[in-house]
Amino acid sequence: MITYTKKGGSTDVSVVLRIIDSTDGTPETGVVFNTAGIDLQYRREGAASTAITEATLAALTTAHADGGFLHIGNGYYRLDLPDAAVAAGAAGVLVHGTVTGMVVIGCYVEIVAYDPADTVRLGLTALPNAAAEAAGGLYTRGTGAGQINQPANGMADANVVRNAGTAITAASGRQEVNVSHWLGTAAATPTTAGVPEVDITHIAGAAVSATTAQLGVNAVQISGDATAADNLETAFDDTAGPVPWMGIVDQGTAQSATGTTVVLRSAAAFADNALIGCTIGVFGSTQGYWQFREITDSVLSTDTVTVDTWTVTPSGTITYKIFGGPAAPVTPPDVNVVRVINDPIIASSSKTTNWGGTP
Repeated sequence: MITYTKKGGSTDVSVVLRIIDSTDGTPETGVVFNTAGIDLQYRREGAASTAITEATLAALTTAHADGGFLHIGNGYYRLDLPDAAVAAGAAGVLVHGTVTGMVVIGCYVEIVAYDPADTVRLGLTALPNAAAEAAGGLYTRGTGAGQINQPANGMADANVVRNAGTAITAASGRQEVNVSHWLGTAAATPTTAGVPEVDITHIAGAAVSATTAQLGVNAVQISGDATAADNLETAFDDTAGPVPWMGIVDQGTAQSATGTTVVLRSAAAFADNALIGCTIGVFGSTQGYWQFREITDSVLSTDTVTVDTWTVTPSGTITYKIFGGPAAPVTPPDVNVVRVINDPIIASSSKTTNWGGTP
């Protein structure tokens, strides 16, 4: 057990000892200051043990009507120490002893610079302060060096004059901060005076990738919608397959091309003639530009679509996008021709209708 008392303070210090039977460990409740075989001692740090004699115990018992050496209960005893035991000059006192046939469990008294029994300010006449910060005390209210200017509203007006031992300069009341390290690592010298360089290595705990000072950003949502972000990725990363929300029937890398055909990716698998009327855009890496044509025929078995002759036959790596178009009519539309080469046609119910001029 450990207790505390103030250095150089009151010498009325009580400690608690416990005495138990040496055979079965049961509490001993009948010990008094003059019990036969009692031998209690204290030992100040740096000194030899001093016996607390029967006469001293008797005197302590007389001086303290409710103490001296007194059984508290269940084998616990209160012992009021002699004044010499806790007088100033030692950091602590060990209290121990023996009783014939019993075991005495001692305690230690630590002598401290404050009064643990003082509930106001621990026996201190004033809190320590430092007129100069090097003194290591508490700052006090005031406007001088090492003091805090506390205005009437109760909020401290702090004037920070040093940082890590170096004087701080300021302009217009703003503290100038010289950041030399981030998380223990030396900060890079900024390329623009006064502007710190920030190296972002993680976003939301995940490492970011970067190339040539460009930050790789992984957008997982657009306006809170993860599906929209996935759709945007599909539309712009040329993933093979349809992109319905952009009118793209199919896209991918073609197997080959001729002057009037394109062999689509093998997994396209459109039924015969299903793509007639759609527009196909083809990009040949050798040419480096797009060409667009209407599809006039499509064959499932060969993945081939037919178009009007390309301006330049696509070559190299050939990528394509097919955009939806109107389906061809099942019945050809009726055509009412009223002029030929700017001559009017003479109306007649006869199948031998004459064109403009003399028959």
